[in-house]
Formats: sequence, structure tokens, C-alpha cells
Amino acid sequence: MCELCFYALLAEESSGEYRFKDFVRDEDRMRKVFQDFVYNFFDIEQHEFKVASERFDWDTDFAEANARRLLPDMITDVCLSSASRKIVIECKFSQETLQENRGKLSARSGHLYQLYSYLKNLERRGGINKHCDGLLLYPTTAHSVDFTFTTQGHAVRVATVDLAKSWPEIRYRMLGFLEPWQVGATLGLEELDWVPQS
Repeated sequence: MCELCFYALLAEESSGEYRFKDFVRDEDRMRKVFQDFVYNFFDIEQHEFKVASERFDWDTDFAEANARRLLPDMITDVCLSSASRKIVIECKFSQETLQENRGKLSARSGHLYQLYSYLKNLERRGGINKHCDGLLLYPTTAHSVDFTFTTQGHAVRVATVDLAKSWPEIRYRMLGFLEPWQVGATLGLEELDWVPQS
């Protein structure tokens, strides 16, 4: 928090005083704060899963070293691993959790593709990686979302956590992500109380 406050201070050229920048609008910085919260929450509040951020290679067939070096690194935000299960958590911060296109609401495709890429490239490690679960997690900004589906042997969940709730409610919600997921469970749009903008 101290680091966040330090970087949010902007010097006023005329007076030499400082003003506080609205860092909530800085999605990159807020995503990092949220990612650190999720990582440290699971590291402190549970003991069933080992918590880590994992770096791994793309599952490729080519051996050309120069080409391989040009591929971006794959680094997960948070990985929870137990003897029988692995959950890859991708933390995002966005003013709107869902996207709207021609009146249709959907999960953010870029976020889903990133998580899916992690899940597919982890498969070659075998063991719990072969069918690991993926959680795309957002802090609630305006609307809550929670739905689960399967794709090619992986359960994927897109969910929000409301950090404005009391600590016992936040803790209960976060620890609930460790329970087995009911695939196909979803909140309907009427439950989201969200009408797409025209």
C-alpha cells in the first residue's frame, strides 16, 4: 500500500506541493494490487494448496532457439496446487467485467484466451496439470458475475469478488473458490441487474 501511495503522488510544478493521482483509474496498477491480494490471501488463509506464480514454456514442436526466444513468457498470476488438483488464477481489473457487442454480453475474449492458453500449454507437464482448472477473477466494480463451463478437459470459472463487503464475507467468498465447482452454474443476466448500454 505504501508503494501504491508513493507512485500516486504527483509533484505540482508551480508550488512544489504534491497532489494525489486517482490511481483507481490506472488499470495496470490496480490489477497488480488485486493480484498481490489474491496471492497473499491464499498463501495466508488456507493450507490445502501450495501457492505460486509459475513460469513455463510454450508447448511447441520447433527447436529453433532464436524463434523460441521471440515468444513472450508465460507467467501465471497465481497457481494453487494440491496432490489432486491445480487451479490457475488469472487476476484482472476492469471497469466492466463483461463486454458488450451488438447488444450481447460476454466474457472478455482476450482475458479468456490468455487463461485458456495457460491451461493448454500446462497440459504437457501431465499429472494435475493435464486437467487443471482455470479461474478468471475480477474485483466487483459495478456488477457481479459467476459462471462455470468446461472446455477440452478443463473447468473454467469467471467470477467476481466484492472487496467492499465485510472481511468475513470476502474470506468466505475467496475460500469458496477452492471447493469443487458446479459446472454450468451461472447467474442469469436478470440476477446481474445489468442492461447493456445502447
